[in-house]
Amino acid sequence: MRILAIDPGPERCGLVIYDTEAGEVVQFDKAATVDAVITLIRYAQADHGVQLIACERVQSYGIAGASLLRTSEVYGRVLQATEAAGLPFVGRYRREVLSLLMVAGRGNRDAMVRERMLEMHGGSRSAACGTKRAPGPLYGVTSHAWQALGLAMAVMIEIERSDEQGAPV
Repeated sequence: MRILAIDPGPERCGLVIYDTEAGEVVQFDKAATVDAVITLIRYAQADHGVQLIACERVQSYGIAGASLLRTSEVYGRVLQATEAAGLPFVGRYRREVLSLLMVAGRGNRDAMVRERMLEMHGGSRSAACGTKRAPGPLYGVTSHAWQALGLAMAVMIEIERSDEQGAPV
């Protein structure tokens, strides 16, 4: 299965297309424009074999500023484009993603998600990312694409659990 996972932002989004069978990132962008993401969703199934779209949901823990409100608008556009493309959609809050990835504790959560992705794909940065000559399954992934990858992996874990229990995602 190929999952297009999106970490939305007010103007730019991190994204990955993750192939669950190969266990590797097929495509990524650390800062795609919102319009580029919407276009990618439109052609995701035909051009990239994507079977599921996942997007991180936004949640306010107090007063919501302009950036958070704009990001929630982007989430809505992603949902709308996914429905128009006829693809299944999964939206997950950040805390759900962290829980599924078993990322807990104090500190920089983005760094913890990045470390967890490296652990899940070989155990070390050199094994997971590789080199230009010998690219690993996460070769080239940077910045906000790590968070999108974390979302893809969390959704994959959730799907595997539901398959075992026979319940829908």
